[in-house]
Amino acid sequence: MKTKIVRIKHVTGNYKLDIEDGKVEDMKTHIDLCLKAMQTGIIITAENGDTIYYPAELLRNSVISIEDKDIAKVF
Repeated sequence: MKTKIVRIKHVTGNYKLDIEDGKVEDMKTHIDLCLKAMQTGIIITAENGDTIYYPAELLRNSVISIEDKDIAKVF
C-alpha cells in the first residue's frame, strides 16, 4: 500500500509520485542527492510499467513536498 506521495510543483506542471511503504527515507535521500547535484535524476516505474525520469534540474527548480496520500486527495 502506498500511503505517501511526493508532490512536485514546477513551471511545466504539477507531478505526483507514489512512495511505497518503507521507502520514504530512501526517496528523501534521492531527492537530496539531486538537489546537491550528486545524482542526475530519479527514475520511477509507474504501476502500468512505464518508466518515468525526473531530472535533477527539474527537481532543483521546483517546490517539493512529501504528503500523506489521503490528505493530498483533498487538494
